[in-house]
Amino acid sequence: MSKVHSKFNFASKNEKPDSLLIFCLYACFVIFLTACSSDSQSFPEGFVQFYPKLEAWENRDEGFTLICVSSADGAQGFLEWEANGIYGRIVEAGASKDGRFYSIGDGGMNGLALEAKKNGKSLEISYEPMLQNAYVFQGGSNKHKISVDRSKAIEDLRLLAGLFEETQESGRKISMRLQYLVSRKAFEEKAFDDFLRRGNSPYKMAEFRRMRLEASPLAKYELPEDSGNSDSELPKDFSKEDSSSRVQYWLPPIEYYEIQYPIYISENIISVATQYYLFNGGAHGSASTDLDIIDRKTGRRLEVGDIFLEDWRSGLGPKLKAELLRQSRYWKDSGSSAKVQNEKNSSIEDLRELGFFESDIYPSDKIFLCKTGIGFEYDRYELAPWYMGEFIILLPWDELKPFLNPAFFADGQILGSI
Repeated sequence: MSKVHSKFNFASKNEKPDSLLIFCLYACFVIFLTACSSDSQSFPEGFVQFYPKLEAWENRDEGFTLICVSSADGAQGFLEWEANGIYGRIVEAGASKDGRFYSIGDGGMNGLALEAKKNGKSLEISYEPMLQNAYVFQGGSNKHKISVDRSKAIEDLRLLAGLFEETQESGRKISMRLQYLVSRKAFEEKAFDDFLRRGNSPYKMAEFRRMRLEASPLAKYELPEDSGNSDSELPKDFSKEDSSSRVQYWLPPIEYYEIQYPIYISENIISVATQYYLFNGGAHGSASTDLDIIDRKTGRRLEVGDIFLEDWRSGLGPKLKAELLRQSRYWKDSGSSAKVQNEKNSSIEDLRELGFFESDIYPSDKIFLCKTGIGFEYDRYELAPWYMGEFIILLPWDELKPFLNPAFFADGQILGSI
């Protein structure tokens, strides 16, 4: 038997292994575990990864919370200001002459724009009601102002995003934007994977989405020979059957967006929205939103039955309708929907006068929790034509209390005061 060099003879009673060797062995072990891990810690090949900015501001005295996720190609988030009765989805954010601005649209008081100025570690938020709606507020169109501080509830949260573009052999173009909410806490990250991503990590989900899009059937639209379109008028993505044929086809690009962002964050609860959009030809794409409520203490997803009594739907319809009518006063460029009265100068009671499909409204199962109360989300076409967008209707806790499951309360507080 050959003699082992004393430097590596760890069994020798009087000798100790070299510290550098221990470090090297440990490093190799870590690399091995990483290589064997089922989850790659980066987006699949072809994706450009980036990290959108997540910010959250609050003023508890006035029931104000503002959550915004922003990047070079857009913004998402949610605003609620209970003292002034305004709320809505953040659809745009950016630099303004005096600081920053946030615009609300597609669910809530559409058209409102808020200005923000830095004031030390705080922000001073203000907005001025639109002239057509100035009568809603006592005192006319004076600015409403509030000082807000950063929320500590987002300390362990961040957004992970990736962009993907590809041109297939057929000539079809694929573009995809994915954005996922992640946590530095392993316990919470597992809950996000389980409930927000069907048990997948963001990276596995990105691989799944890419494979699905690449394998999707090819949509091919024949352009009539007698359409009268010149080559310069044809869609950019078209092909010819062969060099001798005048038959031309349009290969519409595939555009897919899966955008995840928090609507409300507290120490106990997080409400998360995931917006989906798919275009594969036609007048416009299809859009929808999923909502999830996660108990941050237990890692459990809250269902409608956890929050409401069994017969909760029967009494909420009139309340939702009344709030939608109040909300309509704020809508920008909405024609008659900016009025609280119809042409006969009587109060509007039929929602069809505002462009909705039905005269009344029924509770949606898509809900989220926030400081003010519970929000109900309606996708495009659920209540009104596509161009009117999605709708979010927020009802305060006081109005909801008779419909809530008593187990939802603990010592008079709603889930530990939300």
